[in-house]
Amino acid sequence: TFTWLNDGPCTFSKIEADGQSERKDLLARAGLRHLDPLLNAVRSGRAFRHHTDDLLDALAMAVTARERLNGEAWCLGDDVPDARGLKMHIWA
Repeated sequence: TFTWLNDGPCTFSKIEADGQSERKDLLARAGLRHLDPLLNAVRSGRAFRHHTDDLLDALAMAVTARERLNGEAWCLGDDVPDARGLKMHIWA
């Protein structure tokens, strides 16, 4: 999803501060703004001790779901099923 939003690979690793900033900017351009309060609240909660890159990945999945519902998501893969009969698709 980040590759799709960026029209190419991100410049920095998702675990680096620059990479997280880059991904937050991409999510903001996709309509998810004011992420810092959300990220801080989730990171500080007792039940939720997650890394920022995991939270950004989850938010990217929400963007993909929205785009899929709107018929605008990008599908990687073809219609050839695997050994269990499942089509192998990755949505972004």
